[in-house]
Amino acid sequence: MIGLLHRPGTLSIINRHLPEDDPRLTEQDIRKYYKDDRIIWSVFLAFRRLDRWLRTRLLGKRYEFLLPGRIQR
Repeated sequence: MIGLLHRPGTLSIINRHLPEDDPRLTEQDIRKYYKDDRIIWSVFLAFRRLDRWLRTRLLGKRYEFLLPGRIQR
């Protein structure tokens, strides 16, 4: 989504489709959302990696889920 912000007119198109009584989106709103989203997902994936380590190394069980590699942002 942030890549779309670099295209001229993207925010005006998005804001055109919002209900009239909703506040207009700004680039700062979108950047803040993605910053918060990045923090949440980083913590979530760190706990999943910890869970995988505990299950495989400590408990000797299989880990049934695939985890993504490092995410480039």
